[in-house]
Amino acid sequence: MRHLPPPRSGRAALAALLSLVLALAGWPASAAAAGTPTLMWPLDGTPQVTRGFDPPDSPYGAGHRGVDLASTPGAVVRAAAPGRVVYAGDLAGRPLVSIEHTGGLRTTYEPVQPAVHAGDQVGYGTVVGHLVAGHLGCTRAACLHWGARLGGQYVDPLSLMEGLGVPVRLLPLNGHGRRDIAPARGLAVVAAARRWLGTPYVFAGGDEHGPTGGTEPGIGFDCSGLTLYAWAQVGVRLPHTASGQHRLGRPVPPGAERPGDLVFFHTTGDPPDYYHHVGIAIGGGLMIDAPHSGATVRIEPVWPAEYAGARRY
Repeated sequence: MRHLPPPRSGRAALAALLSLVLALAGWPASAAAAGTPTLMWPLDGTPQVTRGFDPPDSPYGAGHRGVDLASTPGAVVRAAAPGRVVYAGDLAGRPLVSIEHTGGLRTTYEPVQPAVHAGDQVGYGTVVGHLVAGHLGCTRAACLHWGARLGGQYVDPLSLMEGLGVPVRLLPLNGHGRRDIAPARGLAVVAAARRWLGTPYVFAGGDEHGPTGGTEPGIGFDCSGLTLYAWAQVGVRLPHTASGQHRLGRPVPPGAERPGDLVFFHTTGDPPDYYHHVGIAIGGGLMIDAPHSGATVRIEPVWPAEYAGARRY
């Protein structure tokens, strides 16, 4: 269950060079080139988009500078990516939270009663507040208005989600609908695992119903307990070992991983059929996993040094 940091490479320098070339050519740099993080849903599950992104024709023109996500009053709102809270409070009578990320990206969440303060550092899935009713134009019990600005320009937050970002249930509006690029079952697996972000790692913990006790104190998940639970929510029964789970399903070619696929890790010198860790791919080179004792269920990059492939069920 070891976490080896990604090796240093020339990718950062290449991204910076690409950004410069694009800027000189008069084109905006892509999110990846600019170093912006991949975003995840700010609401649990796969929310329905009730109103899409409709940028104004001018800085002060009419439009919709974000997307509206259907939910209920009191719903937990989470940080879509790591960053620093730059505003948390009322603005023009609307409670909102604004987070600054790397690469010149800023995300906003409203109407949200904040659970954080300006200056707080947040990670993927950190609770930043709770949704309140009253968003203008919302046709549901409550709607989260989720916005993003990149380099001072409004952008569609869904375009920064890479694999996770295209909703299964999207209501088209003014031609801004999107097509599903990831099967609903895989996204449901991701949503099931994400529900338990922050849950303690407990060796041998977890079953198809959720976190359990194990061979160390507390209630929680180990790596294969989390994956077992998540896939059980879509009717797939898996054994409670990473190696046993690897023997099932079908292999996924490198680079073809989709949200919900299980990603496996193997150490040189171990038996060829032994896998010491498993996580759930979520897109953008990230996974949800329960990594080791003392840690919690979290979102982190797929470990490149020991990555041994993926399986789909």
